[in-house]
Formats: sequence, structure tokens, C-alpha cells
Amino acid sequence: MRFGRWAHGLGCLGTLLLAAGLGSDGVPAQQLAAIGDPADQPSVESGEPVAPVAGCAPGARCTWERTYGGRREDKAYAVAALADDGLAVVGHSRSFSGHYDGWFLGLDRSGEERWQRVLGGRESEQAYGVVPAPGGGVVIVGQTRSRGHGESDLWLVRLDAAGEVVWDRTIGGPANDRGRAIAALPDGDVAIAGFATVQPDNGRDLYVARVDAEGGIVWQDTRPGPADDGAVDVAAAPDGGLLVTGYRRMPGPRGYDLQVLRYDAEGAVAWERLVDIGIFDSGTSVVPLADGGAAVAGVFETAAGDLDARVLRLAADGTVLWDRAFGGPRNDSAWGLVAGEGGGVVVSGATESQGAGSTDAWLFALDGAGTLRWERHYGGALWDRPMGLTRAADGGLLVAGTTTTMGAGYEDFWVLRLDAEGRLRAAE
Repeated sequence: MRFGRWAHGLGCLGTLLLAAGLGSDGVPAQQLAAIGDPADQPSVESGEPVAPVAGCAPGARCTWERTYGGRREDKAYAVAALADDGLAVVGHSRSFSGHYDGWFLGLDRSGEERWQRVLGGRESEQAYGVVPAPGGGVVIVGQTRSRGHGESDLWLVRLDAAGEVVWDRTIGGPANDRGRAIAALPDGDVAIAGFATVQPDNGRDLYVARVDAEGGIVWQDTRPGPADDGAVDVAAAPDGGLLVTGYRRMPGPRGYDLQVLRYDAEGAVAWERLVDIGIFDSGTSVVPLADGGAAVAGVFETAAGDLDARVLRLAADGTVLWDRAFGGPRNDSAWGLVAGEGGGVVVSGATESQGAGSTDAWLFALDGAGTLRWERHYGGALWDRPMGLTRAADGGLLVAGTTTTMGAGYEDFWVLRLDAEGRLRAAE
């Protein structure tokens, strides 16, 4: 069916449609079986530049491209800019134990490794989001199958500035639960979003929670729908509320609709919007804009059966101001989003229609009216896909994803530091 076709073509749909958590517990970090310090694992080679590091002296334009990984699959999903202009990259790796473990890297502004941490258990762990923590360190969200209450639980980990575990938590019920996104809040709390299985016979439900600095739940909300619902991204709004995007499966021929919700600071839903274009529609990234509205990136299935990227701009009350599609004759998708100048945005995605290989990384910028300002492609002869996008301290762009063209193994972490216009090299 069409849903399966997208999962096969992009390798990401399973990420969208697994579940996140309901209950909470606090399990000491020691009970999560750490594989050990990756420095002791000779199969992993980190930080090899695949392009010259350009001008990373203080105050200079700093751009570079690097891979990190071992002989097996290493998938990066998110990147966070740190206060000292370093960065943290998270994802999961099969290079350490043969099944997926959470793999977390701390890098300096030139991409050199400061620390790395592998956390895993008897089964699989996967990490999908990361944000800076107050006072240094990071908070990471994902999924664990090694422990918790059910088949899989939402997994939340805090590391200090040296990459040491401060605490880790699982949140979940008796079935499948997953954390897919995280946002830092001004008071030191974080918002998490994903998927929860409240009643296994009734599909999965969108799940959102506010969590304090110790990993305790302040409030949580589960949004039951007619079938499968899920959150793929969450962002902090300027007034202390949240913006959430994902999908809702509708009965009948409509399939999946793109979903956007606005929460207030106390966890009440201020408004909810569903946008239907094709058989499959989903939001993948959301960002607040200076006028109180929001921009949403996502994917939709065209009449021809392929996928296109889409970007929407919403007013403060959730009204859709404009909705643009971008793509070519094959599968193209949008996965990351940051605010730009004048109400514009920069979007990261994957394209099969353009570029040098089977799938290439694709960045493009839009102005406040949704008009294309520039676009760029990155990658080689095989498939190379970005997932995480954020701003560096100097206004440049940080991109994290997965490459099969470069690196030490089948799939490797792939990290790019670009200037504000998406350029890797001055000649671009």
C-alpha cells in the first residue's frame, strides 16, 4: 500500500509511527547497561573530515563536513548548538554491540570530539532529539526496548558537560511508547513529544509532556484519535506554550492528515489544525515566528504516488496563511526547519529528484511569502540524508544526518557546519 511504499522509499516512516509514553519511573543510570566508553571500541573512527576544515579560528567563518562511525549502521538524528559554540549530536549505532545503542557525541566548533557516550541494554535503544541543558550538558529523548514498563518506552537522558550521565528515565505503559522530539523551555524544563499506546486495540495516540530539570513530569497530555496519531516535533513558543506537529490517521479515503497543535503554558490545547492534501500528509518540524505564528515543514503524497516536501505558514490562531510544495518526479521530503529573516525559514530535507546520488541532502531557504530564495545539495553517489537542523552561535547552520557515500562503514553519522546561506565552501 502507499504507506508501505513511503517507508521503503525513505526509510523513515517507521520513525513516525511508533509510540511514546504514559507513566513515569526513575531508574538509576547504573541500571541501564552501558556498553562502555567508545574510546575503547576500535571499530569506531570519529571525526575524520571529508572536506577541509575552513576558518574555524575565533571570529572566522567556520564551515566543515565530517563523518563519525564504525563498520555497521550509525544514524544521526539530531544536533544541538551549545553555549560555547560547540555542538552535540545524537542518534543510534550498531557498531558497538550488533543491535542499536544510543550514541551521543560532544564536539567543539571545529568538529573535533570532546566526548562520546554509548548507552544500551540487552535490546535496542534509539535517540531522536537533543537540547542544551541549563549549566552545560544536554537532555536527550528517544526510545528503549531494554527496560521500562512495556515493549518499548520513552527514554529520557541527561548528560553533563563532560558527557557523563546525570540521570535517565523511562516513561511508558505496557505497549509501545516512544519519544520523538524535545524542546528546551526558558525555565530549564523541557517539552517532549512522541507517541503513546493507551489502548493497544485503538492505535497509537499523540503524546506531549512537560518535564522538569530532574526528569519529573510536570504535566502530560495524550490526544486520542480515530486511529494512529503521533507527534514528530515540538517547539517552545515565546509565551511559554508549545507548538507540536505530526499526523493523524483519518477514517476512510483521507488517510493521514498533517496535524498542528498549540498548547498554553499549563498544558491546555489552545487550538488544533488538520491539513489534508493527499493520502499521506505529516508535519515533521515546527518553529515559532516573530509575529506569533509558526512555520511547519513536512511531507505529502502527490497524485502520482511520490512524495514532495511541503512548508506551511500559520497565523497566531492557527489559520494557514500559505502552503507550498517543493519537489520533483521522485521522493522528496522535509525534516528540519529553522527561522530565517523577515518571517522566512530554512528547510533541510532529502531529495531523490536532484543532486548527485540516490538520495542527497537538500537545504532551501524561503522568504516570508514562501518564495524560494536559494537551495543547495550535499552528498555523493549513494544516499545521504539529513535529519537534524539548528542554528550555530554565529548564525550558521548545523546539520546532522546519515551518509552511505562517505565514512568508515555502511552508514555513518554525517555532520555539516555551514554558513548562514548554506555554503560549505566559499566558492559555492
